Amino acid sequence: MGEYSDILSLAITAAEKAGRFVREARKTGLHVDAKSRIDFVSDKDRMSEDMIRQTIKNAYPDHIFFGEESVYGETIAEEIAQINSFRDEDFIWVVDPIDGTVNYIHDFPQYAISIGVVHHRKIVVGVAHRDGLGDRIVFATRLERFGIPDGELLVEEEQVGCRHIETHVLEMNFVHDG
Repeated sequence: MGEYSDILSLAITAAEKAGRFVREARKTGLHVDAKSRIDFVSDKDRMSEDMIRQTIKNAYPDHIFFGEESVYGETIAEEIAQINSFRDEDFIWVVDPIDGTVNYIHDFPQYAISIGVVHHRKIVVGVAHRDGLGDRIVFATRLERFGIPDGELLVEEEQVGCRHIETHVLEMNFVHDG
């Protein structure tokens, strides 16, 4: 796994640190802005993203950080141009600092700190830290270094116990904007 195992380790560390922060910071209250009628951002989203960005930049200053709350342009076309400028050899960290902001705002524990890393246009590391549900984490890394065909993903979990989806409840929300 080589370079990916170090990146996975840092992603887990960053997600756990941000998870602890947003759990504790929630107790002090929130400032919430509407990005649209159905999309919100809290001050804790921004603080969590800054914390994760700094952790990554300290370890990997040349890696690209792409956060949900970061702005890359005034228009969608400018943002797409930014994404298209990424090179295959770039390591791109894709971060949702509080995945489930609406739940977080309403103090529901169904939110996560989500971090993914793209390299050679493939997702090579993914971490979902669900601190609101008792410090649970699910992570995956691509096993190309071990010669597994097509870079199969290895998914690991800690304190989750979800080995078979048919034994669990899946919650989904659909929002209509119109």
